[in-house]
Amino acid sequence: MLGKVLAFLTLNVSITSASYNVYNYDLSTPIFTPDGLLKQVEYASEASSHSHPMIIVPFLIGNQSVIIMATRNKSRRAQSRILQMPISQKSCGQSSLLVGINGVLSDCVSLLQVSRAEIQSINCHGSPNICTAMISFRQPLPSTQCAKRVAMSIADKCQQHNFGGGIRCFGAEIVVCDCDQAVVFVTQPSGSITEYRSSITGGELVVGGEKRKREQLYKLLQNKKSSLDMKQEAKNVDGLIRTMIKMIIGSMMELYDNDDDKSRGESLIEEFDLVIAHSSNGIVRIHGDRLMEVCNS
Repeated sequence: MLGKVLAFLTLNVSITSASYNVYNYDLSTPIFTPDGLLKQVEYASEASSHSHPMIIVPFLIGNQSVIIMATRNKSRRAQSRILQMPISQKSCGQSSLLVGINGVLSDCVSLLQVSRAEIQSINCHGSPNICTAMISFRQPLPSTQCAKRVAMSIADKCQQHNFGGGIRCFGAEIVVCDCDQAVVFVTQPSGSITEYRSSITGGELVVGGEKRKREQLYKLLQNKKSSLDMKQEAKNVDGLIRTMIKMIIGSMMELYDNDDDKSRGESLIEEFDLVIAHSSNGIVRIHGDRLMEVCNS
Protein backbone atom coordinates (compact mmCIF):
# COMPACT_ATOMS: atom_id res chain seq x y z
CA MET A 1 0.00 0.00 0.00
CA LEU A 2 2.83 2.38 0.97
CA GLY A 3 4.51 1.61 -2.35
CA LYS A 4 1.37 2.64 -4.27
CA VAL A 5 1.15 5.92 -2.33
CA LEU A 6 4.81 6.75 -3.04
CA ALA A 7 4.35 5.89 -6.70
CA PHE A 8 1.31 8.19 -6.89
CA LEU A 9 3.19 11.06 -5.22
CA THR A 10 6.19 10.59 -7.54
CA LEU A 11 3.87 10.61 -10.57
CA ASN A 12 2.13 13.74 -9.26
CA VAL A 13 5.46 15.57 -8.76
CA SER A 14 6.68 14.65 -12.24
CA ILE A 15 3.45 15.87 -13.80
CA THR A 16 3.75 19.18 -11.88
CA SER A 17 7.41 19.55 -12.94
CA ALA A 18 6.58 18.75 -16.54
CA SER A 19 3.88 21.43 -16.66
CA TYR A 20 6.05 24.08 -14.95
CA ASN A 21 7.00 26.76 -17.47
CA VAL A 22 9.01 29.71 -16.18
CA TYR A 23 7.42 32.05 -18.75
CA ASN A 24 4.10 31.67 -16.96
CA TYR A 25 5.60 33.48 -13.96
CA ASP A 26 7.65 36.39 -15.31
CA LEU A 27 5.38 38.37 -17.63
CA SER A 28 2.97 40.04 -15.19
CA THR A 29 2.75 40.93 -11.50
CA PRO A 30 5.50 38.96 -9.70
CA ILE A 31 4.16 35.68 -8.35
CA PHE A 32 5.99 32.77 -6.78
CA THR A 33 6.90 29.81 -8.97
CA PRO A 34 6.11 26.29 -7.67
CA ASP A 35 9.66 26.09 -6.30
CA GLY A 36 9.32 29.40 -4.42
CA LEU A 37 11.12 31.85 -6.73
CA LEU A 38 10.19 35.32 -7.94
CA LYS A 39 11.61 35.35 -11.46
CA GLN A 40 11.23 39.09 -12.08
CA VAL A 41 13.18 39.83 -8.89
CA GLU A 42 15.89 37.41 -10.00
CA TYR A 43 16.12 39.12 -13.38
CA ALA A 44 16.39 42.52 -11.65
CA SER A 45 19.16 41.17 -9.42
CA GLU A 46 21.19 40.27 -12.51
CA ALA A 47 21.29 43.93 -13.64
CA SER A 48 24.22 44.80 -11.37
CA SER A 49 26.30 42.04 -12.98
CA HIS A 50 26.57 44.21 -16.10
CA SER A 51 28.46 46.88 -14.13
CA HIS A 52 32.14 46.65 -13.30
CA PRO A 53 32.88 45.24 -9.82
CA MET A 54 33.04 47.86 -7.06
CA ILE A 55 35.46 47.59 -4.14
CA ILE A 56 34.58 49.00 -0.72
CA VAL A 57 37.21 48.93 2.04
CA PRO A 58 35.93 50.29 5.39
CA PHE A 59 38.31 50.39 8.35
CA LEU A 60 38.80 52.02 11.74
CA ILE A 61 42.15 53.20 13.03
CA GLY A 62 42.18 54.73 16.47
CA ASN A 63 39.24 57.13 16.66
CA GLN A 64 39.25 57.72 12.90
CA SER A 65 37.10 56.08 10.25
CA VAL A 66 38.07 55.62 6.61
CA ILE A 67 36.17 54.16 3.67
CA ILE A 68 37.78 53.67 0.26
CA MET A 69 35.50 52.93 -2.69
CA ALA A 70 36.79 52.21 -6.20
CA THR A 71 35.54 50.93 -9.55
CA ARG A 72 36.26 51.16 -13.26
CA ASN A 73 34.65 53.95 -15.24
CA LYS A 74 35.72 53.81 -18.87
CA SER A 75 34.20 57.11 -19.93
CA ARG A 76 34.70 60.35 -18.01
CA ARG A 77 31.57 61.69 -19.71
CA ALA A 78 29.42 58.99 -18.12
CA GLN A 79 27.71 59.33 -14.75
CA SER A 80 30.12 58.47 -11.92
CA ARG A 81 28.98 55.44 -9.96
CA ILE A 82 30.44 56.80 -6.71
CA LEU A 83 28.51 59.73 -5.27
CA GLN A 84 28.54 62.06 -2.29
CA MET A 85 25.14 62.66 -0.67
CA PRO A 86 24.96 65.55 1.87
CA ILE A 87 22.88 64.80 4.96
CA SER A 88 23.31 67.97 7.04
CA GLN A 89 25.00 71.36 7.24
CA LYS A 90 27.65 71.87 9.91
CA SER A 91 29.65 74.91 10.87
CA CYS A 92 32.79 73.22 9.63
CA GLY A 93 31.26 72.05 6.36
CA GLN A 94 28.95 69.31 5.16
CA SER A 95 28.29 65.88 6.60
CA SER A 96 27.73 63.36 3.79
CA LEU A 97 27.09 59.74 2.97
CA LEU A 98 29.20 57.94 0.40
CA VAL A 99 26.98 56.13 -2.10
CA GLY A 100 27.82 53.58 -4.80
CA ILE A 101 25.39 52.58 -7.57
CA ASN A 102 25.29 49.41 -9.68
CA GLY A 103 22.82 48.25 -12.31
CA VAL A 104 20.37 50.17 -14.49
CA LEU A 105 21.24 53.89 -14.26
CA SER A 106 17.63 55.14 -14.49
CA ASP A 107 16.61 52.81 -11.64
CA CYS A 108 19.56 54.00 -9.55
CA VAL A 109 18.55 57.63 -10.14
CA SER A 110 14.98 56.90 -9.04
CA LEU A 111 16.20 55.28 -5.83
CA LEU A 112 18.58 58.17 -5.16
CA GLN A 113 15.58 60.50 -5.34
CA VAL A 114 13.90 58.33 -2.70
CA SER A 115 17.06 58.67 -0.59
CA ARG A 116 17.11 62.46 -0.84
CA ALA A 117 13.45 62.63 0.14
CA GLU A 118 14.21 60.47 3.18
CA ILE A 119 17.11 62.73 4.20
CA GLN A 120 14.84 65.77 3.88
CA SER A 121 12.21 64.14 6.08
CA ILE A 122 14.88 63.31 8.68
CA ASN A 123 16.25 66.84 8.86
CA CYS A 124 13.16 69.00 8.42
CA HIS A 125 10.31 70.01 10.69
CA GLY A 126 6.79 69.24 9.49
CA SER A 127 5.92 68.31 5.93
CA PRO A 128 8.43 68.70 3.04
CA ASN A 129 6.43 71.70 1.73
CA ILE A 130 6.58 73.52 5.05
CA CYS A 131 10.24 72.60 5.35
CA THR A 132 11.03 74.01 1.94
CA ALA A 133 9.29 77.24 2.79
CA MET A 134 10.73 77.75 6.26
CA ILE A 135 14.17 76.11 5.75
CA SER A 136 14.14 74.89 9.35
CA PHE A 137 16.38 72.01 10.38
CA ARG A 138 16.45 69.70 13.34
CA GLN A 139 19.59 68.59 15.12
CA PRO A 140 20.99 66.05 12.62
CA LEU A 141 20.81 62.36 13.42
CA PRO A 142 24.07 60.45 13.89
CA SER A 143 25.34 59.53 10.44
CA THR A 144 25.06 55.78 11.10
CA GLN A 145 21.35 56.11 11.87
CA CYS A 146 20.90 58.33 8.84
CA ALA A 147 22.70 55.83 6.58
CA LYS A 148 20.51 53.02 7.90
CA ARG A 149 17.33 55.08 7.38
CA VAL A 150 18.38 55.85 3.81
CA ALA A 151 19.16 52.17 3.10
CA MET A 152 15.80 51.12 4.58
CA SER A 153 13.93 53.68 2.46
CA ILE A 154 15.58 52.23 -0.66
CA ALA A 155 14.78 48.66 0.42
CA ASP A 156 11.14 49.56 1.15
CA LYS A 157 10.78 51.13 -2.31
CA CYS A 158 12.26 48.01 -3.92
CA GLN A 159 9.81 45.79 -2.04
CA GLN A 160 6.87 47.94 -3.14
CA HIS A 161 7.87 47.38 -6.76
CA ASN A 162 8.41 43.66 -6.22
CA PHE A 163 4.80 43.13 -5.17
CA GLY A 164 2.98 46.11 -6.72
CA GLY A 165 0.66 45.29 -9.60
CA GLY A 166 2.09 46.26 -12.96
CA ILE A 167 5.23 47.90 -11.51
CA ARG A 168 8.63 46.75 -12.75
CA CYS A 169 11.26 45.67 -10.19
CA PHE A 170 14.25 47.96 -9.72
CA GLY A 171 17.41 46.59 -11.33
CA ALA A 172 19.72 48.43 -8.94
CA GLU A 173 22.15 47.56 -6.16
CA ILE A 174 22.89 50.56 -3.94
CA VAL A 175 25.77 50.88 -1.46
CA VAL A 176 25.25 53.40 1.37
CA CYS A 177 28.28 54.17 3.57
CA ASP A 178 28.41 55.96 6.90
CA CYS A 179 31.69 57.90 6.79
CA ASP A 180 31.88 58.50 10.57
CA GLN A 181 31.76 54.89 11.81
CA ALA A 182 32.87 52.88 8.73
CA VAL A 183 29.50 51.12 8.40
CA VAL A 184 28.35 49.94 4.97
CA PHE A 185 24.80 49.00 3.92
CA VAL A 186 24.20 47.17 0.61
CA THR A 187 20.62 47.06 -0.70
CA GLN A 188 19.40 44.51 -3.25
CA PRO A 189 16.51 44.58 -5.78
CA SER A 190 14.74 42.04 -3.55
CA GLY A 191 14.50 44.66 -0.80
CA SER A 192 17.07 43.00 1.46
CA ILE A 193 19.83 44.92 3.23
CA THR A 194 23.26 43.58 4.20
CA GLU A 195 25.20 45.49 6.85
CA TYR A 196 29.00 45.44 7.11
CA ARG A 197 30.91 46.80 10.09
CA SER A 198 34.67 47.00 10.42
CA SER A 199 36.18 47.12 13.89
CA ILE A 200 39.67 46.21 12.71
CA THR A 201 41.85 47.37 9.85
CA GLY A 202 40.45 46.00 6.60
CA GLY A 203 37.15 44.25 6.00
CA GLU A 204 37.04 44.72 2.23
CA LEU A 205 34.05 43.67 0.12
CA VAL A 206 33.31 43.54 -3.60
CA VAL A 207 29.81 44.18 -4.98
CA GLY A 208 28.32 44.33 -8.46
CA GLY A 209 29.90 43.01 -11.63
CA GLU A 210 29.96 39.56 -13.16
CA LYS A 211 30.18 36.87 -10.50
CA ARG A 212 33.41 35.38 -11.85
CA LYS A 213 35.17 38.75 -11.92
CA ARG A 214 33.79 39.72 -8.53
CA GLU A 215 35.14 36.54 -6.94
CA GLN A 216 38.45 36.87 -8.75
CA LEU A 217 38.87 40.47 -7.61
CA TYR A 218 38.09 39.57 -4.00
CA LYS A 219 40.68 36.79 -4.11
CA LEU A 220 43.29 39.19 -5.53
CA LEU A 221 42.57 41.64 -2.70
CA GLN A 222 42.94 38.90 -0.10
CA ASN A 223 46.23 37.71 -1.58
CA LYS A 224 47.71 41.20 -1.63
CA LYS A 225 46.48 41.96 1.88
CA SER A 226 48.03 38.76 3.26
CA SER A 227 51.47 39.96 2.16
CA LEU A 228 51.16 43.20 4.19
CA ASP A 229 52.18 43.75 7.79
CA MET A 230 48.90 45.41 8.82
CA LYS A 231 50.04 46.14 12.39
CA GLN A 232 53.03 48.05 11.07
CA GLU A 233 50.95 49.84 8.41
CA ALA A 234 48.31 50.84 10.95
CA LYS A 235 50.78 52.99 12.91
CA ASN A 236 50.29 55.81 10.41
CA VAL A 237 46.88 56.75 8.97
CA ASP A 238 48.20 58.39 5.80
CA GLY A 239 50.57 55.51 5.16
CA LEU A 240 47.81 52.96 5.67
CA ILE A 241 45.46 54.78 3.26
CA ARG A 242 48.24 54.94 0.65
CA THR A 243 48.93 51.22 1.09
CA MET A 244 45.23 50.39 0.74
CA ILE A 245 45.00 52.44 -2.46
CA LYS A 246 47.97 50.57 -3.93
CA MET A 247 46.39 47.24 -2.94
CA ILE A 248 43.06 48.17 -4.54
CA ILE A 249 44.48 49.58 -7.78
CA GLY A 250 47.00 46.75 -8.07
CA SER A 251 44.19 44.18 -7.77
CA MET A 252 42.06 45.97 -10.37
CA MET A 253 45.01 46.29 -12.76
CA GLU A 254 45.65 42.57 -12.45
CA LEU A 255 41.96 41.74 -12.95
CA TYR A 256 41.72 43.66 -16.23
CA ASP A 257 45.22 42.78 -17.43
CA ASN A 258 43.96 39.94 -19.63
CA ASP A 259 41.02 41.81 -21.17
CA ASP A 260 41.06 41.77 -24.97
CA ASP A 261 40.02 45.42 -25.19
CA LYS A 262 42.87 46.58 -22.98
CA SER A 263 46.63 46.11 -22.88
CA ARG A 264 47.66 49.64 -22.15
CA GLY A 265 49.62 49.25 -18.94
CA GLU A 266 49.56 52.23 -16.60
CA SER A 267 47.17 54.21 -18.82
CA LEU A 268 44.40 51.94 -17.50
CA ILE A 269 44.61 53.86 -14.21
CA GLU A 270 42.91 56.76 -15.99
CA GLU A 271 39.77 54.61 -16.18
CA PHE A 272 39.63 53.99 -12.42
CA ASP A 273 37.45 56.05 -10.11
CA LEU A 274 38.55 56.05 -6.45
CA VAL A 275 37.03 57.98 -3.55
CA ILE A 276 38.27 58.27 0.03
CA ALA A 277 35.84 59.17 2.83
CA HIS A 278 37.62 60.24 6.02
CA SER A 279 35.70 60.98 9.22
CA SER A 280 37.85 64.08 9.86
CA ASN A 281 38.91 65.25 6.40
CA GLY A 282 35.71 64.63 4.42
CA ILE A 283 35.35 62.99 1.01
CA VAL A 284 38.06 63.24 -1.64
CA ARG A 285 38.04 61.83 -5.19
CA ILE A 286 41.36 60.70 -6.67
CA HIS A 287 41.84 59.80 -10.33
CA GLY A 288 44.11 60.29 -13.33
CA ASP A 289 47.61 61.65 -12.70
CA ARG A 290 47.06 62.03 -8.96
CA LEU A 291 46.06 58.37 -8.62
CA MET A 292 49.06 57.28 -10.69
CA GLU A 293 51.32 59.40 -8.48
CA VAL A 294 50.01 57.71 -5.32
CA CYS A 295 50.41 54.22 -6.83
CA ASN A 296 54.00 54.93 -7.97
CA SER A 297 55.15 56.48 -4.69
